Amino acid sequence: MPFPFIQLAADALAAITTAELESLLREKQIGAIVNVQHLPFSGGHFSERADVLACQYLRNPEMLALAAAATGCFLLQLSDCQVFSGQQAAAYRETDVPDAKAPYGAMRLAGEQAVIDKCPRHLILRTGELFSSLGPNVLTNLLDAWRNGGSAPVSVRYQFCPTSVRDAARVIVALLQQLSCGIEPWGVYHYCGTDAISYHDFARLVKQIIESQPELNLVMGMREIAEGLPPLSWALDCSKIREMFGIKQHAWRAGLTSGVKRALLVHDSTNAGYLQATHEGDQDGGCD
Repeated sequence: MPFPFIQLAADALAAITTAELESLLREKQIGAIVNVQHLPFSGGHFSERADVLACQYLRNPEMLALAAAATGCFLLQLSDCQVFSGQQAAAYRETDVPDAKAPYGAMRLAGEQAVIDKCPRHLILRTGELFSSLGPNVLTNLLDAWRNGGSAPVSVRYQFCPTSVRDAARVIVALLQQLSCGIEPWGVYHYCGTDAISYHDFARLVKQIIESQPELNLVMGMREIAEGLPPLSWALDCSKIREMFGIKQHAWRAGLTSGVKRALLVHDSTNAGYLQATHEGDQDGGCD
């Protein structure tokens, strides 16, 4: 990132008070806060660890917003498409009213609202569903299921626009670069990878990539979890961020192959050295 920055991990942020955070911001002369805390979510329920993170997530946006407002910072809050119910056929625009039905989406929406209420100088960046070679997400959940000898839960019902973590980072940097020039286009923006796809077809693409690796021998079953139910779609309209910031959508498919390969290496600790070399030299737009 072409900016000096201080990183606070979720555990460190959970231990700090608003007053301590304000003091830190003033001492370090911080001009912006970027909150990219992400809730691991899988299978419609939270794990015990995710429950802890969820409690922190409900607290952190408001605290960051209060500290930002008190010290003159602006706050960029990461959110995602699940603030919507998925029941709208057309791609969601920023003017559409969030109507999340699931607890995960409701938490995301609560974080957004805390930022909007407490910090006038804010950007809310809603992304498509993020995937990466690290941590729990739509890609690694598939690999975990197959590595453990099980069938991956998939569905043709759920349509989404995959977005690599690397692509989301590109967008955040682009926003910060333009905001550092003094423009103040505060509000909500959408960004996701091009080309909506179902969870079933996304899993099929990942399976094809793995099958192309002759050294791998995984049984990759898939089971439909929402057969016969009406379709849901979390596609996002990204015209506003393009018109305001000139940020264009990237094709998520371009980095999927390298992302799958890196995710497989992450699962194999014996290849840690090779993984580091691959990551340092890889410039293909993958998903780490």
